[in-house]
Amino acid sequence: MRFERYIFILLLFAATPASGFMLDFYNCDNPSLLENVEQHHLYRNPYLGVKEGVKQIIAEKKFVTAANELRYVLERVPNHPRALEYVAQVSEGLKDPLMGFFYFKRAVTIYPQYAYTHFQFGSYLLDVGNVDESIAELNISVRMDPSLGSAYAVLAKAYERKGEIALARKAEEQAKALGYKGVFPDNTAGNPSPGTTD
Repeated sequence: MRFERYIFILLLFAATPASGFMLDFYNCDNPSLLENVEQHHLYRNPYLGVKEGVKQIIAEKKFVTAANELRYVLERVPNHPRALEYVAQVSEGLKDPLMGFFYFKRAVTIYPQYAYTHFQFGSYLLDVGNVDESIAELNISVRMDPSLGSAYAVLAKAYERKGEIALARKAEEQAKALGYKGVFPDNTAGNPSPGTTD
């Protein structure tokens, strides 16, 4: 039942014409709208007496409240990077991966031109175990912005999980060349280092 609800809402948004008021609304051409959603719902919330906004609400494990705040933000700015980051955490806290899928899919449907949004969706898909779909989104991201080192790093993890070690190493090398300094998977499984013996 929950899945059908998300699909219906996603189709409703996909069918909404992207012109006139809606285009301005979603493109955030209205700086006061962006400021309102960030200052009163995302980064702090005077209505709830929350100084650190959604971050604090999540830390207090009030996932339903956090989901409501994020819904308000993402209805107005569907591809807000920080809001999408928090959606992944709330989706995990609620044990509702379809919630996260809905918001990420909606963001890339409305704004397919942003590499970072595809990167975030690909990262989310990997976190919930959809490796093939994750690889597809991450490849879209690096095709659109070849300088996005973090996308190559997550792509390395995705390829490693799929067992495609050569592709994982290639993506890792690209991430390092772009200055990524985070942790990579151990993609040497089954391949002993030079000079070692079994």
